[in-house]
Amino acid sequence: SDETRATNAFVDRANLPKERQKPETLYNQFGFTLGGPIMRNRLFFFGDYIRTNDDLGRVNRYVVPTAAQRAGNFSGSAVPIYDPATGDAATGAGRTAFAGNVIPADRISPIAQRIMQSIPLPNIAGVAEGQINYQDTTIRKRRTDGFDVKLNYQATEKDQFSARYSFQRPTAEEPGNYPNNMGGPYQGGFVGSGTNTTYSVAGNWTRTWTNTLVADIRAGVSKYRNKAVTVANGLTTAADIGIPGVNLDEFTSGMTAININNGISNPMVGFVNSLPWDRGETTVDLSTTVTKLWGNHTVKVGGTYRHNRDFLLQTQDQGGSRGYFTFNAAQTGSPANAASQANINNAIAAFLLDRPNVAGRDLAVIPEPGTTHSAVFTFIHDKWQVTPKLTLDLGLRHEYYTPLVGIQKQGGLSNYDPNTNSLLISGYGS
Repeated sequence: SDETRATNAFVDRANLPKERQKPETLYNQFGFTLGGPIMRNRLFFFGDYIRTNDDLGRVNRYVVPTAAQRAGNFSGSAVPIYDPATGDAATGAGRTAFAGNVIPADRISPIAQRIMQSIPLPNIAGVAEGQINYQDTTIRKRRTDGFDVKLNYQATEKDQFSARYSFQRPTAEEPGNYPNNMGGPYQGGFVGSGTNTTYSVAGNWTRTWTNTLVADIRAGVSKYRNKAVTVANGLTTAADIGIPGVNLDEFTSGMTAININNGISNPMVGFVNSLPWDRGETTVDLSTTVTKLWGNHTVKVGGTYRHNRDFLLQTQDQGGSRGYFTFNAAQTGSPANAASQANINNAIAAFLLDRPNVAGRDLAVIPEPGTTHSAVFTFIHDKWQVTPKLTLDLGLRHEYYTPLVGIQKQGGLSNYDPNTNSLLISGYGS
């Protein structure tokens, strides 16, 4: 068919419809390094910078409701659309079908109508019901900047110092393809942008006491902050559509996910449940090692102190911060008609009539979820050259970790107690 035939290489692609154009994919990387002396034989510097531009073109193909389906006109379907307001409310038994398989206009939810207006109409003609009928192209963009700076200083014949600073900041944009920042099925609703700012600082002092005794002290801090938001960050889209109680703050901004099963590409609108998120981790490290050469022994003694802070704000168990509604065919089907329990038109009709079969939502109730802890490590190591053909490595290592403590003292952590089938919340009770 025309939809599977390759584009003619000699066609003027600029004049093709957007959905038929080939999306551009580019990968460019460039950078430089620079180093040299600042003080002759004493102080040296080194630096580098790298930039990566990564554009990935994608062809997206979905199933979207047709104009007739959006209007509640299912007269072309051989499967009856049953009125959920009739029959047994619990089982659906005894329901009667809509006349002519057409839902009266005054029965269609105004919220459903507004949502349908934000979804593009099919642009692939002549396909069977429930088959891919919409195609467009998008370009995922990633940009990464990174650099390092290092100094080496020979203070004396016995003292060497070095210091380094490293930085990297990748950014990513997943543009989506539906208007009005409504999200949609692109990458499973993963439509938004993110930044992961990372840096590390390190210093080192090496002291050569004698030609058989050397001490080394190292200190460093590494930190990253990874934030990702939807394209609707800060918008009250769900409230504007008419769904109350969703957009409570910035973390819950955007559109609720709407899933129509039995054939429509999901989420029809809305975003993946894992967005937004805010992640971060900071680690401080101080280490030292003393090395002594003693005959045919090389003995090392050392230790490390480490402190870690790990932060994660994310909700993704029950539809994420904006929640979700899912519509199935059974909501407008009949137990006496198996086809109506799994038909795409029945599922769309359930959406138009505002009859979800399941809904869910997560709420972030802890402003700063995360933990801190410290650790101390010590060791002694003896590399013993027993003979020219035999070496023994003998050693002992000790590790101690403090218990995890919530960043937020009350409610930051919980443990499950199987004996009482309950959650023990930190900062409350014992």
